[in-house]
Amino acid sequence: MPQRAGAVISIDVILRILRALETSAPIKRTNLAAKSSLNYAILVRYTKLLRALSWISIAAEPEGSLIRLTTAGKDAVEILSTYLDEPDRSASISDNQVAIAARLNQN
Repeated sequence: MPQRAGAVISIDVILRILRALETSAPIKRTNLAAKSSLNYAILVRYTKLLRALSWISIAAEPEGSLIRLTTAGKDAVEILSTYLDEPDRSASISDNQVAIAARLNQN
């Protein structure tokens, strides 16, 4: 199936998925879709992106594929939460957050 041109990626959706993983991991895709209030097909698309970024890991277990948040994913939650919770999203970020972002870009 060809890729859709101009597919939109939502930071809010990414953060919902990552926050659900913070409290419920390891978790199956179906349960994660429910916890993050997403359609299963949409969740699959986002998990492919998050896995490519190394923010999540997906492991085949006897009970099925389980998704976990990685260390880089935990760092991403911190950065994205700070960004989205700022009333003025153009506000500067701390030196620690810059260092975390630099680490994320190295992965």
